[in-house]
Amino acid sequence: MNPCELSHGASTGVTKAKETANAPLLRSLYFLPFAVILFTRMGIECSVRLFPMRYAWIPSFLLYYGIVAVCHRFVQRGILRGQRAVLSYAPWPVPGPKAWLFGVVLPAMPTFGFFLLNFRAVPVVLFGPIIAFALINPIFEETFWRGIMNLLPAPRWIRILYSGFLFSFAHYSTSGAYWLSNPRVLTAVVICTFLMGVGWMWLYQRQRTLFYPILGHAMVDVLNLSVAVFSGVQLVTVRT
Repeated sequence: MNPCELSHGASTGVTKAKETANAPLLRSLYFLPFAVILFTRMGIECSVRLFPMRYAWIPSFLLYYGIVAVCHRFVQRGILRGQRAVLSYAPWPVPGPKAWLFGVVLPAMPTFGFFLLNFRAVPVVLFGPIIAFALINPIFEETFWRGIMNLLPAPRWIRILYSGFLFSFAHYSTSGAYWLSNPRVLTAVVICTFLMGVGWMWLYQRQRTLFYPILGHAMVDVLNLSVAVFSGVQLVTVRT
């Protein structure tokens, strides 16, 4: 099932979900991120043994997206009992200046410096895959880490911090496994992804649509040159 089939807002969606969902299964959402992280890490461990390092990220992310799709199916069919009005991907309402600043611009700021320092080292042929990755990856990640995690039966601020922490830990466990060997870079990634996760969840809850968190996430995925890092390009700020 396409993750974009989940439809309608954050606070409204959570209320509707709580009214119709199976309560014990709804509480299982607390453990769902750990399953995603565990199985994704296992997939990475297999991929790096079966494929050259510069290609191992491809099956790893395909598995990751498959796991997210399974989680979506579980939430849609098992927890929400087929209810379709939960998440929205519409471009409205349009954020105001405050929401743009704190939910889109500021979360992307740390990656601007990284991009300026490293983009000249990236082969031109990789910019196409970088853009393609930035168009695909945010849809799956925002669907799970913001959309599904916002269904947690908890106060708003707990949903923000819990999803932000586990989003950050997921990057530590996956990207940090093989592709980010510089401890200072990995530490920066963990801190930045936590702040990004907090900002994007705040924006999602405020706007009641995943469109703008996805947009901000796509900006980050372009600016952090993810595909170049995964492909083993020697970037200045990633070297040990």
